[in-house]
Amino acid sequence: MRLNFPFLNGAQNKTLFIIGNGFDLYHDLLTKYKHFYSWLILNGHEQFAADLQIICPKLDNNIETLWSNFEKALGNYDLKTAYQYFYKSPDELLGDNKYKIASLSASDNVRNLCKKIRPLIKEWIRQINTQNIKPKIELSKESWYLTFNYTRTLEDCYNIPKEHVCHIHGCVDDYEELVTGHDYKRILKIYEAKSDEEEIAKQKIINTFNNLAKNKKEQLEKNETFFESLPEIKHIVVFGHSLADIDYEYFGKILTLTKDNAIWHFSIQSNNIEDENRIEAFKKWCEQSANHFCINVGENIKL
Repeated sequence: MRLNFPFLNGAQNKTLFIIGNGFDLYHDLLTKYKHFYSWLILNGHEQFAADLQIICPKLDNNIETLWSNFEKALGNYDLKTAYQYFYKSPDELLGDNKYKIASLSASDNVRNLCKKIRPLIKEWIRQINTQNIKPKIELSKESWYLTFNYTRTLEDCYNIPKEHVCHIHGCVDDYEELVTGHDYKRILKIYEAKSDEEEIAKQKIINTFNNLAKNKKEQLEKNETFFESLPEIKHIVVFGHSLADIDYEYFGKILTLTKDNAIWHFSIQSNNIEDENRIEAFKKWCEQSANHFCINVGENIKL
């Protein structure tokens, strides 16, 4: 039996679904970053995974943080460790500039490592088969879909027309690079470098990781046609999205378009206090944002 939404009857064409990774997981797709890690190991990218784990160490005393909270971990890289790990000993080099070359080898190696992240994620997503999934939800082709997923689950499984779908972070079949990254740009602190060479190298490392930050304003502008195409939205269904604050700017765009006219519905795991806390935190943010939106919450979807 498919999950349906009776509260949307007659308003499917004025409904916006906000789709997160929980939607793909609900369809039994292996789309967690821990699955990405397994794919890396099985496909000859052990060194890439090992290097990334060293410079993006555990958070909150959780050794698996990189693969359970990938984007946050990228923003919390260890600058000192990254520099020291990739630093090439001057004793292995010749010439007057050997200390400069040794330091820059660290920043070059970090840059080369980070350049692989998005292409490897795309390669991983490409091998996830969305062609043979059986529909588990009643979704209308008339509704609108803002998805944070790279997969084509909506198009392949539910035949949602592409003009009704916005892949805000890119889609696996796009020619462009997928958008993945953190929300934490940083600057170099003076005491973090002991020489000019080290300062230059560390600043390059910081710039490399800063370039992995999501440019949400750019993504909103890029997808402006989709937002302009939305009709007057009566219902917003958030399905499988964690409501992480890194994506609040996108939600702010939706709030600006719908104001307080739409009714919000959230998918929640039964008796999951974390889901309820995330919803409450999101509601509080809406009320405290620049435009002070007080959202109307309707029927939530218990999974």
